Amino acid sequence: MVQIASHPEWCKYEAIRHERAYCSYRNLSSLQFKSRVNNFLILCVCRYLFNEAHPSVSKKHFFFSYIGETILDGTNAEIVGNAFNGANSAFPMWRSNMLYFLICRFSHWFSFVVCLKEKLFVFLDSLYGEFSDFHLAIHDPIVNNFINLWDTYVTPILRKRIDFENFDIVYPAVPQQNNTYDYGVFSVMYMKHWSPRTPIGNLFTQADIDNIRIKLANELYFSHFNTADKSLVTNFFELDNFFYLRW
Repeated sequence: MVQIASHPEWCKYEAIRHERAYCSYRNLSSLQFKSRVNNFLILCVCRYLFNEAHPSVSKKHFFFSYIGETILDGTNAEIVGNAFNGANSAFPMWRSNMLYFLICRFSHWFSFVVCLKEKLFVFLDSLYGEFSDFHLAIHDPIVNNFINLWDTYVTPILRKRIDFENFDIVYPAVPQQNNTYDYGVFSVMYMKHWSPRTPIGNLFTQADIDNIRIKLANELYFSHFNTADKSLVTNFFELDNFFYLRW
């Protein structure tokens, strides 16, 4: 996959398509070692998790990263409203246990999770802590903007207001990175495995991240939900293709 991504033409070919979410081989190669995971890949991860376990089963909603970023910025409320309406059509958000928002801010990925059942606003970050300048600047805006958008687009449908003001804001202990490029992979792992009742401190560490990158690339690519043509990879070592790619 990485070698295809380095080819001047074939890097643009579609590597993953999970319905409306898709990425090229160049985007997929953001999972190679010491690379920063990009937004297109995160979109595919969100859709993959939706397909793996429908919200009616998982009781979880995974929102595309631009939705969380829009909530944080407090702009384009209609975009968030459309996303909330789409989520409700799959499974009512108010009947869900958790709403996951992966957000990239200043090139740094973190997770914002609304735990409706446990009444928590949760921040999962592999680099910055609760009292860092990074989070002191963002946690109030994103919480307040989320509440306002929920009251605008969801409360009228629910016909009952959730008392978000009584939710706690928490920063659970999660595995931490020791470099400046792995935060996207950590955030994906939080989204896949974290819950209030499932501490993930013992599931993986920084030492596991390179293997997790490989596993995640294969998991997304060879999923039966991926409708992209996989023959570039599966036929890669046929002689003609090998020499064409190499030379």
